[in-house]
Amino acid sequence: MFKKFFIFLSACLIITHLSFSETNKKKKKEDETIVRETIVVTATSLKEDSKSVIGQFSIIDSEQIKNWKFVNLSEALSFANDTLSFTTGSYGQMSSSFVRGASSKQTVFMINGIKINDPASLSLDVSPIAANIFNQIEIIDGPQSPLYGSEAMGGAVNLISKSKDGFSFSAMGGENSTYNGNFNIGKTYNNISFSLNYNYFSSNGIYENNDFKNSNLLSSLSFKLGRTKIAPFFYIVDSKIGIPFNYGYPSLQRRAQTKIQVIGLPFDFKFTDNLNFKFNLGYYKRDYELKDPGAYWGKYYNSISKNYQLNGRFIYKGINQKSPTLLGFEILNSKIWEKTDAGKSFDNRKYDSNSVYLQQIFNYQGLKIVGGLRYDKYRDFKSNISPKISALYNLTGNGYYAGLYGIYSGGFRAPKPVEYASVWGNPNLKPEKSENIEFGVNFGYENLLIKTGYFNTKYTDLIVYNFATYKLENSENDTIKGFNIKTMYNFGKNNLSLSYMKISAINDITGEKLLRRPDYILKAMVHAEYKKAYLNFFGRFIGKRKDYNEKTFGTVNADAFTVFSLTAGYNVNKNISLFVKVHNVFNNEYYEIFGYKSLPRQFYIGLDYSL
Repeated sequence: MFKKFFIFLSACLIITHLSFSETNKKKKKEDETIVRETIVVTATSLKEDSKSVIGQFSIIDSEQIKNWKFVNLSEALSFANDTLSFTTGSYGQMSSSFVRGASSKQTVFMINGIKINDPASLSLDVSPIAANIFNQIEIIDGPQSPLYGSEAMGGAVNLISKSKDGFSFSAMGGENSTYNGNFNIGKTYNNISFSLNYNYFSSNGIYENNDFKNSNLLSSLSFKLGRTKIAPFFYIVDSKIGIPFNYGYPSLQRRAQTKIQVIGLPFDFKFTDNLNFKFNLGYYKRDYELKDPGAYWGKYYNSISKNYQLNGRFIYKGINQKSPTLLGFEILNSKIWEKTDAGKSFDNRKYDSNSVYLQQIFNYQGLKIVGGLRYDKYRDFKSNISPKISALYNLTGNGYYAGLYGIYSGGFRAPKPVEYASVWGNPNLKPEKSENIEFGVNFGYENLLIKTGYFNTKYTDLIVYNFATYKLENSENDTIKGFNIKTMYNFGKNNLSLSYMKISAINDITGEKLLRRPDYILKAMVHAEYKKAYLNFFGRFIGKRKDYNEKTFGTVNADAFTVFSLTAGYNVNKNISLFVKVHNVFNNEYYEIFGYKSLPRQFYIGLDYSL
C-alpha cells in the first residue's frame, strides 16, 4: 500500500511540475501568491482571512466542490486534512465522521450558522446532505463550545450557501444506474441577490436492496434596507435508502427515509460604524423513519424532532476597529417525538437551553489574542461554563510570513433525552466535557505554505452503557492527542497539497484504543491545469485501527487501506465542460467500517454547463 502511495506522490510531482512549467509561461508575477486568500467565518463567527485564524482548520471552497464532484457531505469530509468520514459501504449508507478524532456526536454541524445536530439522536449522519449545493465548507478543529455550545466539544463544521450570479448545470452518470444532477441559479440586482440550488442523486447500489435516492434544495435571498441586511434561506432534504444484508441488519427488507427542513432568518443591524447587532432566527426539523417487516425485532422506528433557535450577538468596535468585542446569547427550544412498534417513547418531549457568551479579540501589529467564555443552562441538568484563550503572532517579511500560535479551550456535550429520559437512560447524567491544549507554527514563502501543530484533548465524564446496571453513566475518560503537518504549493491555479496526522486516541481507564481512530492519516491531492484540460488526483492512506465486529459483538483490528480517486475534465468552450470521475482508481478491496465492503472501482462521466 505504501508503495502505491509513493508512486502516486511521484506522479503528482511530475504532473504538477509539467503543469506549473506551462503556467509559468503565461502567468505574471503578481498572480503568484503565498496561499490563496480564503475568508473564514466559523472560527470567531466574524469574517477573517485564513492567515488570521488561530489554530488548525480546513476549507473546501467552491472550486474544489465543483471540480471534485462530491456526491455528498460524507465524501467531501474525506478530502479535508484532519477529517475522516467512514461509510458503511456505498453512497447513502450510514456514515461516521471524525474531526481530528472527535466523533460526529462531539462535533457541531451548521448551515449558515443554524445548528442541524438532531436532538432526537446521538450523532448526525451526513450522508443525505449534498455538498455541491454549498459555496464553502469550513471545518474548525478542536473544542468550539465557547462560541457554539453543546456538541462543539471536538470541532465545528459550517456549510455556507451560494450567492453567485448566473446559471450552471451539471449532470453525471455511471455504473449501477447511477445518476447525479444539480443546477444553480443566482441573480443580483442592486442590493438584492437570490440563489436557488438543487441536487438529485440516484443509484441502484452494488448489492441487493442497496439503492439510494436523494434530493436537496437550498434557496437563499439577501437584501439591504439602509443599515439593515436580511438574508433568509431554506433547505430541504428527502433521502431514501435500502439497507443491504449485514451482521447488524440481517434482513433484505430494511429501508429508511430521512426528511430534513431548515429555515434561517439572519439579520444584521448596523447601528453605527462601531456597533452591529446580528441575530439568526432558525428552525430545524428532522423526520427519520426505519421499516423492516423481515426483522426479528425492531420492525419499525420513527423519530421526529423540531428545534427553534435564536442566536444574537452585539459586535462593538468602539475601542479599536481591529479589536472587536462580541457579546451574544442563544436560545434553543426543542421538541421530540419517538415511537416504535412497541409504542411511543417520547411524545412532545422538551429539550431546552439558554446561553450567554463573550468574546474579545485583540489585535496589535502582528499579535492577535482571542479570549472567550460561554455559559449554558439546560432545563434538566446542571449548567456548564466553556472557556477559551488563544494567541497568534505573525511575522511578515519580503515574500514570507511565519506564525506561532497557542490555544487553551474547553468544550462540552449535553446529554440528549434518549440518554437521560429513556427506559435505559439516567436522569443524573452530567454533560460530557473536553479540555484542549494545542500549539503550532505556520510558515509561508512565495507559493509554499507549511502548517504544523500539536494537540492534546482530554475528554471526561463520557456517557457509556453499564451492562451491570443496564443504565447509562458518566464513566469514561479519553485522551486524543497527536501531531499534524500540512503543506501546500500553489502556482497560479495549480496546487499540490500533502497532509499527515499522527494520532493517539486512548480510553484512559482501560488503556484500549478508541474505535475507528486510525494510528495515522496521510492524504495527498493535486490539481493541475493544462490549456483547456484539468486533472484532480487524490489519495488517502488510513492506518490500522480498532473497530466493532457486529458478528461477535467484540472488537477487531481493522486493516489499513489506501484508496485513490480522480476527476478530469476538458473545457470545450467558456460554457461547456466534459468530465470523468473515477472512484477507487486501482480497484482496491477495503472497508472503512468493519463488515461493510466499500465501493469497488466506479466510473462516471458528465457535463458541466454555465452561463
